[in-house]
Amino acid sequence: ASYEYQVRFINNGEVIKTYTVKEGETVNPRFDIDYSKYEVVYSCDFSNITSNLDVEVEFLEIIKLVIVKYLDSDTYKTKEFKYSDNLVDEILAFIPNVLGKEILGVKQIDDDNYIVEYSDIKYTVRYFDSYGDLVKTDIALYGDSLEYPTLDEVEGYKLVSWSYEGKVTSDIDIYPLYEELILVTILDKNGQIISQEYYEEGKKLDLNSLVSKECEFFINDEKISNEFIVKENVTIKCIEVEKPSEPEVPQSGCKKASIVNIYYYLGLIGVVLIFRRRKQI
Repeated sequence: ASYEYQVRFINNGEVIKTYTVKEGETVNPRFDIDYSKYEVVYSCDFSNITSNLDVEVEFLEIIKLVIVKYLDSDTYKTKEFKYSDNLVDEILAFIPNVLGKEILGVKQIDDDNYIVEYSDIKYTVRYFDSYGDLVKTDIALYGDSLEYPTLDEVEGYKLVSWSYEGKVTSDIDIYPLYEELILVTILDKNGQIISQEYYEEGKKLDLNSLVSKECEFFINDEKISNEFIVKENVTIKCIEVEKPSEPEVPQSGCKKASIVNIYYYLGLIGVVLIFRRRKQI
């Protein structure tokens, strides 16, 4: 006689599959699972059925590890991740943000290796002049140095710095920063301009070097030193020093007129001597 037996597969107390087999047969069960992700473990052997049989079934998730390469600051690192349907989301949630880089996505290299792909972020740097007009636009990467434009001089002001100095880290608008200069005007006694220049505050001037003649200098009729320290806009009057006339110095030797007079007197003496000799004769 041929006997038939029931083989039941039970998971967590629930019968999930039942097979009727003849004595001595083997059961080949199939379950509604993804066999690439789960391993099936049975509580007993069912290759030679000789009686009714209950088999406990356990589904164990297959742990597959993959290696992911990603950037940390400016260095590439690797980390193992457990493979799952949410692998990409888990990778993106873990990896750090990198300054100046934008994440494009996660690329699979092979079954066991992935890499996070990046692109450089491009920043816009705009330079303006003292009037607020745009003079230059640069497209730069994170960490690039700034290349300031050459601006026209602004009368009465000195360019001392820019509103941003450093490396490129974002989109930025940059403006020049100026220091106001001090105007020093030197007039002659008639009110005509001799010298007119802008100087930085605190600069020490030698006023005599700014004029072509020897002067005495006055501010509001008050005499000041030739050594002048610039503090504020100022008008200085230059009064030329009049030199006294030099006395005439007699020339050495005899003048022409003096020689004529000597000859006259010598001639006169000669006549007197001749007259005396005649009188004696």
